[in-house]
Amino acid sequence: MTSHWIFQGNTRQYDIDAALLALTEIRWRVPQYTGSVAPGDEAVLWRSGDDAGVVGVGRIVGPAADMPSLAEERRFVLDPSQEGHRTTRVPMAVRPTPFVAKSTIAAVPAMFGHQILTAPMGTVFPLTDEQWDALRPLLPDVPPYEPSDEPALAPAFAWDQRRKDVYPLPGGYGSYLDSLDVLLREVEASKPGRSELEAFARSRLAVSEASARLEVGFLVRIGLLVESAGVFALGPVAERWLANHEPAPLIALLHARVRFVGELLHELREPRTDTEILDIANEHYGMAWQTKAQIRRRRGWLESAGLLAESDDGQLVATPAGVALVERLELRPRGMAPDPVAPVIVPTPVAPPVDVVPADVAALIDRLRASAAESTDPDRFEQDTAEAFRRLGFDAQWLGGAGRTDVLLQADLGRDASYRVVIDCKSTSRGAVSNQIDWDTIDEHREQHHADYAAIVAGAFAGGRLPDRAERHNAIMLTVDDLGELLRQHAQAPLSLDTYRLLFDGGTTEDGLAAIGEVAQETQRRVDLARTVLELLRRNGTHLGALSARDLMLLLTMDAELPDATEDEVTEVLASLASPLLDLVTVDSECRARPTGSAGTAAERLRALAGRLEAVADEGTVPGE
Repeated sequence: MTSHWIFQGNTRQYDIDAALLALTEIRWRVPQYTGSVAPGDEAVLWRSGDDAGVVGVGRIVGPAADMPSLAEERRFVLDPSQEGHRTTRVPMAVRPTPFVAKSTIAAVPAMFGHQILTAPMGTVFPLTDEQWDALRPLLPDVPPYEPSDEPALAPAFAWDQRRKDVYPLPGGYGSYLDSLDVLLREVEASKPGRSELEAFARSRLAVSEASARLEVGFLVRIGLLVESAGVFALGPVAERWLANHEPAPLIALLHARVRFVGELLHELREPRTDTEILDIANEHYGMAWQTKAQIRRRRGWLESAGLLAESDDGQLVATPAGVALVERLELRPRGMAPDPVAPVIVPTPVAPPVDVVPADVAALIDRLRASAAESTDPDRFEQDTAEAFRRLGFDAQWLGGAGRTDVLLQADLGRDASYRVVIDCKSTSRGAVSNQIDWDTIDEHREQHHADYAAIVAGAFAGGRLPDRAERHNAIMLTVDDLGELLRQHAQAPLSLDTYRLLFDGGTTEDGLAAIGEVAQETQRRVDLARTVLELLRRNGTHLGALSARDLMLLLTMDAELPDATEDEVTEVLASLASPLLDLVTVDSECRARPTGSAGTAAERLRALAGRLEAVADEGTVPGE
C-alpha cells in the first residue's frame, strides 16, 4: 500500500532548492510519522518560509533508520549544528519541479484546511489519496522504485525517536503473540476501521476499552498495522508473521521502534532477576523506571516469541534463539551519551517529569527487606507489612499472636463492595521460605475473620510446589520486592482499593501484579498527558495562540518521551482542565484552548484542592460540618 506525504524543508537550516538541483537522493529527517513512512511511498517536497510552496517530488527508497546525512548533501546544510547529525532519516530519491506557490496549492479544493497551509509545524505531513490525485496534475512523475526481493530485519530508529513504553497484549507472558495473531487475522480478513478493531479486541480478547485503544494504537506506532483512509491493513512485517510465524522480524521491528528490547536480550545472555534488569536499564540505558512494569511487558513479547525464558530459580535468561537474534541487531551500548537532538521548527518539546520515590517510602522498603530476613523478631516484619498496606490505602491491623492472623486488611468500600484479606508474614534468615507455611491455619484464619482473600508475604519463596499449594488454597504469595514495587508505584500513581482487589482476585500473583501495573500505567499516562497539555498551551500560546486538540496532537508526536494519546483523549483532558472545579484552561467556541493563568496559579489551585481533600482524610469528615 503506497502512502503519500508532504516533506517540508526548513530554509533556515537547509538550501533545499540548490540541493534538488545537485542531488538525486536526500536522507530526509522523519521526526513525525516515523513509523508510517515506508519504502515506495511518494512525496511532495515543500519549501517553508515567506515564499512557501512545492519545489520537488520524491520517492522513499529505503526504511527509516538511524543514519547521518549523505556526505554530498552536507554542503547544503545552513545550520552548522545539523552537519553530519545522526537521527532517524529515510533515503529519498528526489527530483526538482517547477515552483508551485502555496497560493496555488491552497486553491486546490481537496487541499482546503490542510495543515501545511494552516499550521505548518513539523517536517512530515500526510496526504490522502484524494489530495494526492488532486495535486498530481501540478507535478512531474516521481522517481521509480524497485523493492528488494529479500526483506531484511528492520533497522533501528535513533534512540531518542524510539518509544519508551511497550504495551502488553492479553494472555500472560507466553501468549502475547497468540493474541497478536488473533488481531492480525481479523485485520487481514475484514479490513476494519479503528472503532471496529477496538470493539473486536474488547470482545474477543476480553480487555477494557482503554486497553483495546492503547493496544491497537501501539500496533500502529510500531508498524505492524497501517491505517489509511480510516481503514486498517497489515504492515509488511505483520504479513510475514502471518505467513511463517518467524519471530525474528517481528521482534526486530519492536526493537527498531522501542528502546531496550534487543538491549534487554543482550543483558540476559546470562541469567538475571527482573530487579537486576531494572537496575541495569536505569543505570546504563537511562530508562528512569521506578517499577518493573515495562520490564514485564518486554518479557511478555520476548517470552511469547521463544527468545526469553525463566529459569528454575526464577531468573530470566535469553534462549539460544534470543542470543542468535541479538547478534543480528544494532544495539545501543551501555552508558552511551544521549543522542544530540536535532533542532526542529516546532517549539521545544516538554521534558517528561522525573519520578522520585519519596524518602519515607524508600525507607519503609528498606525496613521490609531487613525485617523479612530477621527471624528472631517476627513482630517487626508483621508491623512493617501492616504499614506497607496502610500506605496503599487499606485499614491494616497488626494482630499477631496465637490463633489470629498476623495482619488483617479491611477495604471499606461500602455495603456489598468491601473486602477483607488475612496476611501471614514469614520472616527467615535462611533466604527463601519453603515448607514453613501452614495452609490449614491460613484457611482457618480466613474463616475466623470472615475474609475474602488470603496472602503470604515473605522475603522470597523457594518455588517448587508452593505456587500450586497457594492456588489450591486460594492464596497469593507476595515477596518483599513485590510489595516494594507496589509502594513505589503507588507513590507515583495512587490507586483505589477497588483496583487493589485485582491483586487478590486476579488469578496468580503475577497476573494480579500485572493487572494493577496496567491500571497504574494508564493512570500515570493520563496525569502526564494533562501536565503536558498544560505545558504545551503555556509554551506555545504566545506565538501560536489558542490550540485545538488536533494541534496539540501534532506537538505530542514530536517527542517519543511524551505520552501517547488520541485526539479524543486530548479533547477529554481539555474538558477536564476547563471544568469549573479546576478552571485551568478555557475553551472557545471553535474548541481551541488557552491557559487561564500562569503555571504557578495552576499549581496553587491544585494544591488548594489537595489540601481540602487531605483535611477530609485527616478528620474523617467534611471540613466545616
